[in-house]
Amino acid sequence: MFRLLHLFNLRHLRRKPLETFLCLLGIALGVAVMAGIDLANQNALQSFRRTVEAVTGKATHQIFGGPAGIPDSLAAKILSLSEVQATPILEYVAGFRLPGQPDSAAPKEALHILAVDPFTDTSFRDYSEATWEANENSANPDSTAAAATAGRSFLLHPGAALVDEAFARTHHLKIGDALEVLVGNERKALRLVGLIPEQVLSQLGLENLALLDVATGQEILGRVGYVDRVDIIASESTAKVLAAKLPSSLRLELPARRSRRVDDMLRSFRLNLTALSFLAVFVGMFLIYNTMMFSVIHRRKQIGILRCLGVTPRQIIFNTWLEAFGLGVIGSLLGLWLGTILAEYATRTVTATISDLYVFLKPSQVATDLSALMKTFLIGLLTTLLASAVPIIEAAKVRAAVAVRRSALEFRAQKFAPRFAVAGFAFLVVAIALSLRSTQQSQTAGGFFLGLGAALAVASSAIFLTPLLTLGLVRMANTFMNKLAGIIGVLSIRNIQTALSRTAVAIAALMISLSMVLSMSLMITSFRHSVNDWVKSVLLADVYLQTRGFEKAKWEALFSPEFIQFLERQPEVEAIDLYGVTESAYRQQPIFLIAISAEVMITRTDFIFANGDDRENWRRLIAGEVFLSDGFARRFHKAAGDTVILRTMHGPQSFRVAAVFVDYSFEQGQVMMDHRTYNENWGRSRITNIGVFLKPQVDFRRYVAELRRAVAGRYAVNILSNRELRDEVFKVFDQSFAITHVMQILAGIVAFIGIISAVMSLLVERTRELGILRAVGMRFGQLRRLVFLESGLMGGFAALIAVPAGTALALVMIYVINLRTFNWTINFQIDLGAYAQIGWMALAAALLAAIYPMWRLKKISIVAAIREE
Repeated sequence: MFRLLHLFNLRHLRRKPLETFLCLLGIALGVAVMAGIDLANQNALQSFRRTVEAVTGKATHQIFGGPAGIPDSLAAKILSLSEVQATPILEYVAGFRLPGQPDSAAPKEALHILAVDPFTDTSFRDYSEATWEANENSANPDSTAAAATAGRSFLLHPGAALVDEAFARTHHLKIGDALEVLVGNERKALRLVGLIPEQVLSQLGLENLALLDVATGQEILGRVGYVDRVDIIASESTAKVLAAKLPSSLRLELPARRSRRVDDMLRSFRLNLTALSFLAVFVGMFLIYNTMMFSVIHRRKQIGILRCLGVTPRQIIFNTWLEAFGLGVIGSLLGLWLGTILAEYATRTVTATISDLYVFLKPSQVATDLSALMKTFLIGLLTTLLASAVPIIEAAKVRAAVAVRRSALEFRAQKFAPRFAVAGFAFLVVAIALSLRSTQQSQTAGGFFLGLGAALAVASSAIFLTPLLTLGLVRMANTFMNKLAGIIGVLSIRNIQTALSRTAVAIAALMISLSMVLSMSLMITSFRHSVNDWVKSVLLADVYLQTRGFEKAKWEALFSPEFIQFLERQPEVEAIDLYGVTESAYRQQPIFLIAISAEVMITRTDFIFANGDDRENWRRLIAGEVFLSDGFARRFHKAAGDTVILRTMHGPQSFRVAAVFVDYSFEQGQVMMDHRTYNENWGRSRITNIGVFLKPQVDFRRYVAELRRAVAGRYAVNILSNRELRDEVFKVFDQSFAITHVMQILAGIVAFIGIISAVMSLLVERTRELGILRAVGMRFGQLRRLVFLESGLMGGFAALIAVPAGTALALVMIYVINLRTFNWTINFQIDLGAYAQIGWMALAAALLAAIYPMWRLKKISIVAAIREE
């Protein structure tokens, strides 16, 4: 009996190769999206973690100071402690330029600069001694004098540096060559005095490393008198005693805290991608359901015959489950293969987005994580079995007496349509409840998954409402189709109604895919409009300046006081807004401190405040209070009039909140203050960006051209007009959503596959019916018109149902999922182009789906078509 059932499955799959392939492709695409995004996220994070672990070495703890770092005097006291091993560190990520190379041709890579004390560093990083051995061997294998010479050069030569062999080989550098690095707005020269062995760095997982003496590093990086941190090796008990002795301006952390801080910073970005991948799997799951249900419907008669032969419902369930299991295994394996291919693109896209918005990451080779692939494989397999549950139960319910009576099934389908609608409304209530519950939660994974559950509930609601909505649309279109196409139009519309068990599934399959495409389009459009309004209210200066090192070093790339003085002497300048950003933490969560020139901005900006009078808010900021971004306020439940306690160089200090403003620059949240407030609590402001307001009579185009000529060869500064900066903002915006556009395309492919699979199965099953119409006198041209009208109507109905479903899904993504992940205020925007897009997608997919059945029917004689089973 089991052999019979086994052959029964294989025979059907062989006879329906295209349908089987489409089912496998639907499974594979869902798995591929999840695997690709998962691998991309992991590769991006691992790239940063490897760097952190490599430069941390054997340190058990790290001591950090304020934004300026740790003064040499305090660092010397820590180094003098006998109970711990300690070494000072400076670290910087810099752009670089090769000898004789213009700025336009500079590599897009970055050089990781690490400044160490070679006398205390040997206990922390294994490459210290290996470096000298490599220099000795590479310079002169027979003489130790070369090593001593290299050592003296490293300690005494201005700008002396060691770089890794792979970097030197890639860029054709040799010992003695010069290398120019970008530090803020200045170019600093490094001189290559030795090489770090490639095998040492490969063990550590580092690339593009430049090793400097700590004194050289202070000079090159403009940090004379300060170090970034002090690494120590100490037991837990000793570390606790040391932490209690440290002054309030210093803090002791575990090395892993740095990686966790970046993990927290990237959490929102990764969660949002995860949400989209889950939705893609959900779409694929419905496609699997669609295919398995048609597989059961096609074989109702055969299943009925098997029941007559003594096959039990349990055996039917096992047989159908076995078929679904086989499809799930093959489809998931195919999806993993496609996922590794997608991961190549996704990793580049995710890395580029993280580098633009958060921290510089060098694109790396995609590493295959077996645990991630196994997890995704199991999700794909379980999704297939879950999606097949209803078809499996349907197969078990087939009774021999009604197996050959199609009318019984259609009667039951129309009877159950209102009951399905009740379930649809129940899912809608669940979606509303989950959305409300999610908005009550802070930025936690629990709130995110409640939002994801709300999105899936909206999609489920649309699916269960589809049969009843289809019947309603049929009745509404009946008269119109009669006038438009006569009897052919009436037949096409009634065929949809009389075959509701099949057509409703086909319409729902296309509808859910179109809904996903529409929701993502509406979300991106709404976000773009909100960002555009924010840009218009914030970016009001005529010219904006940014250091060329900013792309790599982010908020560590600072303008020098010399350049600021040079800018202030420009006669065309009316006012300058000095904008400084400092990474910080609040309640152990990453945030940013923003210092601005409040007296300049009070009359030259149009911030969108959530409360109070604009002028009064600015006066309070000048008086020492702070602004909070709406993301910060929502994340930590703060409002105007509250206080926030921030860690300063004098210890924890309380600041009153003057106002909350709309912001899209940092989803982690920001605390904005005047420079005077910052200087009093954190030391000299760190200027990372500058806005220049020109005098009324000055032509900004001429000024930009003249300023570029004035700084050429002197300062490494990017000079952008207001329009150019806005274009750069949206360039980053589009880069951030590049992976989303790929998912839109994949969702469109799934939609196309779904309707082709469904309509093709539907029309092929009706071969006998269509043959009878030919036999009673219908011409092939009329028959073709009938089929295309019917298929087009199904596509049109799917698009109409997708309009409210996709809009509701977009609202959940904007006001629930994105609010839980990014804490950003996004105003919903209607995009007529997005609605038009799903309209033509639906019609195109539906009409193309009818081509194959029509081609097949044309090749079959009328007699053969009538005899078709």
